[in-house]
Amino acid sequence: MDNFSIRDFVFEQHCIPWKVRLIGRRLIPWQIRRMFLHGQKNLNTPSAMDKRYSEQGDDFVSMENLYGVILGLVPNRGKLLDAGCGIGVLLRMIRDKYPAVELFGTDFSRVAVDRTRGYGFSVERAVLPDIPFPDNFFTCVVCTEVLEHLDDPAATLREFRRILADDGLVIVSVPKDMGPDHCDEHVQDFDEAKLRKAFSESGLPITQLSVVEREPHRKPGSSYLVVAEKAAR
Repeated sequence: MDNFSIRDFVFEQHCIPWKVRLIGRRLIPWQIRRMFLHGQKNLNTPSAMDKRYSEQGDDFVSMENLYGVILGLVPNRGKLLDAGCGIGVLLRMIRDKYPAVELFGTDFSRVAVDRTRGYGFSVERAVLPDIPFPDNFFTCVVCTEVLEHLDDPAATLREFRRILADDGLVIVSVPKDMGPDHCDEHVQDFDEAKLRKAFSESGLPITQLSVVEREPHRKPGSSYLVVAEKAAR
C-alpha cells in the first residue's frame, strides 16, 4: 500500500470502536490529541478558511437570530469594525439598516478580504490580535464567534480597547458549551465567569451579558453575547 499510515488507518478511518474513542476523548487532553493527530493544537489556518469562504455563495446566511440581536445593539452612526468579518454577512446587514455608519472589516483569510471588498467595504487582512487601525478610531467593534479560535483572546480584547474611542462599544459573541472537546476548530471554552474575567482584565467592563440562540430555525446552538464599554478616562 502506497503511503500507508497506521495512524491514518486507525484514526482517520475510525476503526477504533466508538466507545473506546469516547473514553479516549474524555481521558486524553484535547491538546495532546491534536498534537498527535495533526501536529498542532490550533487548526485554524488561512488556507482552511480560504477554502471555506470560496465555497460560500453570495447568498450565504448564518446566525440570523444572533445577528438580529446585534443589529439592535450597534450604534446608528460613527465608525464600526467587524473583526473577523468573513465574507461580510453581518456588515451587509448593518449597511442595509444603518447606511450612515462607516463600516470596516478585518479577516486573516485573503479570500474573505477580497470578497468583502467586492461588496464595497473597506477591509484589511489582519491576524488577531494585530489590528491595523489607529488608537481611538472606532465607535464600535463587533466580533462574532472568533475569540474561541484564538490562542490569546485577552490580547485581542486589549487591542479592541486600544482602537475604541472613549465610550465606544465592544459587542462580542462566543459559542456556549462548545469548547475544544466539542469542536476541532476551537481552542477556548468560555463560560460566564471566564468571560467576565477576560473583559475586566482587558479594561472593558461588561454592561450586558446574555445567552442568544444563533439560528434556531436551522441548527440548534446558542452563544454568549457580551456588550462592554470603554469608559472615558
